Amino acid sequence: APDNNYISAVYLDSTAYIWNDKGELILKTNVVFDPLTPLDVISFAPDKKIVSMLRGNKRITIFNLEDTSHYELEGHSGDINGAVFSPDGKFLASASKDSTFIIWQLNNSSGYFEKVYSKYYKSRVWSVDFAMNSKYLLCVSDSIDYPVTICSLNGKRVFRRIFYNDTIEARFLARYPKYYHGRYF
Repeated sequence: APDNNYISAVYLDSTAYIWNDKGELILKTNVVFDPLTPLDVISFAPDKKIVSMLRGNKRITIFNLEDTSHYELEGHSGDINGAVFSPDGKFLASASKDSTFIIWQLNNSSGYFEKVYSKYYKSRVWSVDFAMNSKYLLCVSDSIDYPVTICSLNGKRVFRRIFYNDTIEARFLARYPKYYHGRYF
């Protein structure tokens, strides 16, 4: 965890553990994840004692480490590939096989995260991550057109990257050399 008071482990059998800094077991539960995206199964909030977990049922479980209370976020219609907190702890973003990412915002009055924005892609969304200033979101999808996108938290796209096969890439380079930045993954 960012505060160095907790640590988690997820095993291949889908069992997840969270221990405190004294080595005491705080939580043992089952999680659901795709082997291609194992890192965002559990995410610690930066300044709060809460953690998000992917426990199946197309939902994200928000677990309070201090009092063991929890609630679930519903909004995806497919399996969730990952969920991460923003560095300022005010937002959570989730990526799903239902071809969407969702941005959830912490409601300071209720103390719960609520859905504030959803973006649909033409294919599954594998991962999302926040910029260090918590103002932008990186989204990686299977989209042939725009697999890498950066958007603001209101969904306005500020960057997108197109990937090409060799034939198309060569033609693009010939026609638009100033827009070509090379192949990267």
